This record gives sequence, C-alpha cells and structure tokens, in this order.
Amino acid sequence: MNKISFLTGSIFVFFYNFSYGQSLKNSFGVSINYVRINQIDAIGISYLVKYSRYFSEDNNNKLDYKISYLSVENSLLNNPIILPDYNPKNGPCFTNDLTLSHNFIKKNVHSLWFGIGPSLWFINNIYKTPTIKVAKIFNITEIVTIAEEKINGTRLGYSAEVLYEYSPSTRFSIGVYLSYKNIEELKATYWLGLNGRYKF
Repeated sequence: MNKISFLTGSIFVFFYNFSYGQSLKNSFGVSINYVRINQIDAIGISYLVKYSRYFSEDNNNKLDYKISYLSVENSLLNNPIILPDYNPKNGPCFTNDLTLSHNFIKKNVHSLWFGIGPSLWFINNIYKTPTIKVAKIFNITEIVTIAEEKINGTRLGYSAEVLYEYSPSTRFSIGVYLSYKNIEELKATYWLGLNGRYKF
C-alpha cells in the first residue's frame, strides 16, 4: 500500500512540475487575416500558422516562424461593370516569415510584441493591374486591348509587425495582429487579423 501511495504521489509531483514548474519556451499559434496589396489593388484572406521559440529568461524575446496560405482578388479585374468580359483568376500564394520579436509590456496578462524579419513568398499566377487601351467609336468609349501581366515564382521582402495579446492563463492567449510587408513587385501589403496561441 505504501509503495502504491509513493508511486502515485511521485507521478502526481512529476506531472505537476512538468505542467507548472517548467518554463514554457514554445508556442503554437493560428490566425486569420484580412490582406490588402496596394500595388495590384487586391484584397484577400490569409490563413496562418506559427511556431514561436522564447529564448530569454523572462520570455520577452522570441523567434517566430510563420507560414500562411493567401488568396486575393483584384478589385478592378473582377469588376463586372468595368470589365464585364474579363475575369482572370489569381492562383494561391504561400508566405514564409521569420520574425524576431520583443515584448514591450512586461505584464502577465497583457503583451505588446513588435517584430521585424525577412518574408519569402511563393507566388502562383497573380495578375497585376492591366494597361487598358480605349478608343472612341461613334462617341462611344470601347476597350480596345488589355495588356495583362502576371507575377509568378519566388519573391523576397521584409515584414514589420505589431501583436497585442491577452492571456487569461499561462498557456493560452488571444490577440490582434497588424503587419506591414514589402515584397518584390507587390510592394506594400497590409495584414490585419485575429490571433490565438497555445504555449508549452
């Protein structure tokens, strides 16, 4: 009986120390984001997953690796009133970010992270805003030609982001994510989203 009690107590202490005694240095997060790409006048939605590693003793510095699936539509190209017979479809993008972040609010419940780092995009068939040539025929404006141009392949840039997190417990948090990314050819892109995180 004493051996069983000792073993049960040892297991309880082990799991208690594992769950609460250790420093939580890793986290897994997800977010959904509204994205705007000014250069091609496009908007869309991004679904993002993130792994974070906290590397300072107070957990106020971390390195994030983020990968996302992004789908966008061009406002002009998909406007049936302006271009009724022209409806190209953009392919998906996959984005990869490596971000070094610091927490400027050192409180248990609230966090305000600022981060910067490189951003690598894998782009599949995104249309730029086309050059549209028009002509007047009997005082009626007609579209003559549409010179389209697409972006494909790998594009590199950088990102800067701000993340506010509210943590009701030591392991869970929810937050708001705001990011600016500057990518080759696409130039400025803006991200605004909701973020959830589990720390372990």
